[in-house]
Amino acid sequence: MIRGLYTSASGMLIQQTNQDVTANNLANVNTVSFKKDRAVFREFPEMLIRRMHDFSPSEAGQAEKNPVIGRVGTGSVVDAIWTDPSNPGVRVTQNPTDLAIMGRGYFVVNTPEGERYTRNGQFTLRSNGALVTADGYAVQGTAGDVNVPQGGSLRIDSDGRVFSGDVEVAQLRIVGVDDAAPDQAPPLLKAGESLYRLNEQGAGGGVRDLAVGETEIKSGALELANVNVVQEMVQMITASRAYEANQKAIQSQDGTLEKACGELGRV
Repeated sequence: MIRGLYTSASGMLIQQTNQDVTANNLANVNTVSFKKDRAVFREFPEMLIRRMHDFSPSEAGQAEKNPVIGRVGTGSVVDAIWTDPSNPGVRVTQNPTDLAIMGRGYFVVNTPEGERYTRNGQFTLRSNGALVTADGYAVQGTAGDVNVPQGGSLRIDSDGRVFSGDVEVAQLRIVGVDDAAPDQAPPLLKAGESLYRLNEQGAGGGVRDLAVGETEIKSGALELANVNVVQEMVQMITASRAYEANQKAIQSQDGTLEKACGELGRV
């Protein structure tokens, strides 16, 4: 009976995490390049349930002591938060500082915490010519911070080359990461503000600079979030019902324990 309380409680905990993850996905449905998350659960080993002090005929015709009557779960735990890397497409803006990576790769930006990576190409050009993110972090080129001299119109081609008028002034630095197996830690972790940081415990050898032609940059467009509102609402309702089912199981077991202690205990 007590074991059942722990099993139901673990079910409530993982469904609470599931709801939190789903709510975060819904909150970022309009965030540029947002990648939805999914909570991955790991089930504890099941236990065999036997009838004690009992015998039952076996297939061989002999009496079997303490026959098996079924299995019972012992709960689950959140094993990981998995990020879906799929790309649903882009939204055209016609703004030359809006960039979308059409294939693999990440932009590199310089932050107070060090080098970070992002697929959010919603950049702006400051009055001093610096190309920065919406949060003011400097966008990195192969030679450092990207700066565009005054006087020429900004243009960025599909190879990531930055032009001021007809003069090439920088080359965007695009890095790639190797995909990890399902049982391995991801190479990048979310760091907030649409940024990713290198996972020191991740699989592979970290990030590497992509050569020209390994990916494509689309100017005047932004990557959409890969969140489907209908799917997330269904996920939220499913998690809520599973949470309520575990809650009712705890209430039922608590009532049984109360009766056992309050009534049977007096006999």
